[in-house]
Amino acid sequence: MKITARNKNPYRLFLLALCAISFALAGCLRAGMLIYNVNVPFSSWLFAVLVMGAFLALAWGFEKFYWKWPIFRRWGIVNFPDLSGRWVGFLTSSYRRNEQNVVVPISLEISQDASSVFVRACFERAKSDSIVAEFEDVDGKPFLYYVYDNAIKKKTLKHRGRDKGVVMLEYFEDEKNQKRQLKGTYFNDAAPQANHGEIEVLYSGPKLYLH
Repeated sequence: MKITARNKNPYRLFLLALCAISFALAGCLRAGMLIYNVNVPFSSWLFAVLVMGAFLALAWGFEKFYWKWPIFRRWGIVNFPDLSGRWVGFLTSSYRRNEQNVVVPISLEISQDASSVFVRACFERAKSDSIVAEFEDVDGKPFLYYVYDNAIKKKTLKHRGRDKGVVMLEYFEDEKNQKRQLKGTYFNDAAPQANHGEIEVLYSGPKLYLH
């Protein structure tokens, strides 16, 4: 998760809360051991281990699952949207065929947790995987940026089979109509001529098919 000036203080309070909850859980377990006369050697060391174990378990749960809860966005701890799932739409390329820009179907499969995001784009003859992906807040609007490596399933004389590029997508959400959209631009270094264009996809569902 990216720490910025906007969520720095809420995130600090969140870490303190995790520590307090960890001590409380460890204290309850130790109290239960005393009540039931469970004698364990080195109890002070055990208490420290219990606190650390509880903290790591809570942190792991937040990293993988709990960050998606809306309350963490309302508190300002999480400052990016949950994009995990499958997105489908179209890519419009600057590459022209028959004097028209090429438009191809595209699906994005996004895996995400609290500290990382991975994007796989799938086409009819190619797929690409993100190498680096990050969220940015631009004038209060969430953007997803990622650098990708593309693999062509079938090489042609006009294409050497691989290329790299950059994608910038802005996230839109219409809660009233339950519509979620990613829309933005891309460019790549595909041989023999670099291309650029636009990507527009709609959220399809949480199920991932290719991960």
